[in-house]
Amino acid sequence: MTTNSLTVTGLDGNTPYYFHITTLCNDDSSDYTAYTMRTECYPFQSIPYTTSFETDENYATPFCWYNPTTNEYPYAYDYYSHTGTHSLYFYMSNYSSTENIIALPRMQGLDTLQMQFYVYASSYSMPDTFQVGVLEGNTFVPLTNVTVPADSYSATPVTVYFAGYTGTADRIAFRGTTSNYSYVYVDDITVSRAPDCLPISNITTTSDTTTEVVLSWNANGTTAWQLVYDTVPITNFGAYT
Repeated sequence: MTTNSLTVTGLDGNTPYYFHITTLCNDDSSDYTAYTMRTECYPFQSIPYTTSFETDENYATPFCWYNPTTNEYPYAYDYYSHTGTHSLYFYMSNYSSTENIIALPRMQGLDTLQMQFYVYASSYSMPDTFQVGVLEGNTFVPLTNVTVPADSYSATPVTVYFAGYTGTADRIAFRGTTSNYSYVYVDDITVSRAPDCLPISNITTTSDTTTEVVLSWNANGTTAWQLVYDTVPITNFGAYT
């Protein structure tokens, strides 16, 4: 090179690169000068998308994620994790902010996606609410409440389906709230295409007696179901059809 500027092409988005340049002087050369940078995020994240926050810096918003608030939380942190050393750390309190919101990278076709992740907290600092939704502009729109386990740092797998969403948002988001203080950790996120025939989720009982129980669930955009039950665990569902 004989000019002090060069365009490097063919790079990947949201990827760290390490550049080293040496000066050429006849039969000699200088020491290399180093420079490190990360390329910009893609306009839309490819699917499937996975992250365990292992390459994200402590106390920083994960790469290509977005925090619509002025609150520094949540951020990547090397403390409790499901795998590896890092997770996404939420801290809600009366001393900082009673609400944490953060959104994933932009993705197209949210209504075709599902998200799986692990969530955990300590038994003495449970959040009032922990939700998965979408970000419309800078406004969080809740789609489902997540039950955070009430035992000390026991990771629980969660799957959320977005088939019922009819808006135009392009970011999936988390929101946690508390009236006191709360620590929540999220790890090992995978966003993928949902199956054509979705399972239901969040089965609950709203009333029961000695002879009957009322079951309710999230339909996840489905309209027809079949129930089987027994007094012992079921492994062969075909025997009940």
